[in-house]
Amino acid sequence: MSNLFGLVNGKLIGEAPLYVNRLRRPGATEVPKSTLTKWIRNSPFVLINSPNFAWALIALLIYQYNPYPMNVTSPITYDFMTKRIQLWLPTVLGYSTFWYSSLYSFNLGSRPFIPDRKSNYNKLAHNIFWTTSGICIWTAFENVFCYLWSTGRLQYSHDTFSFVVALMGIPLWRSFHFYFAHRFLHFGPLYQQVHSLHHRNTDTDPYSGLCMHPV
Repeated sequence: MSNLFGLVNGKLIGEAPLYVNRLRRPGATEVPKSTLTKWIRNSPFVLINSPNFAWALIALLIYQYNPYPMNVTSPITYDFMTKRIQLWLPTVLGYSTFWYSSLYSFNLGSRPFIPDRKSNYNKLAHNIFWTTSGICIWTAFENVFCYLWSTGRLQYSHDTFSFVVALMGIPLWRSFHFYFAHRFLHFGPLYQQVHSLHHRNTDTDPYSGLCMHPV
């Protein structure tokens, strides 16, 4: 139980992954290599033994209390965008701010990749700006999908069983999607214009995830 749901030894913050050799400097431990056999064996449990569980709970709460409107008449509408952005801005920025504060304000992470790491406010402002752009882009995608559902161009399922299967399957789908999308991002022109930004983030902070690939 102490290592379920993304916890490490029962702790949410301050513990390195179990494979990390804490006697070595941060970043020096070799990451275990994944194999197809390990992936198949662990895949049924990825929703409950990783941070995917916390993200799924957040998604379920949002879905419960802020369901998608099914009367959208245009792929991009001012009313839809403003209402959903008001939902996503505090959710995403609040989540990132929690982790940023735990690292830099309360110093709960003791093994930074770069020793004596200090918060860089120029980088922070850059990352928050591009994270906010990513939230706006995501909301536009939501608007398009709600329009497709509302007009019957895409099927919208209300079946609970299908929903649970999809929820369990998303982390598995993501592992396939991420691998091939990542290979595609290393295609020369895409790497130079887009993905190189990701590789320049050598000391990442909690805001740097979405801002590196906002589209």
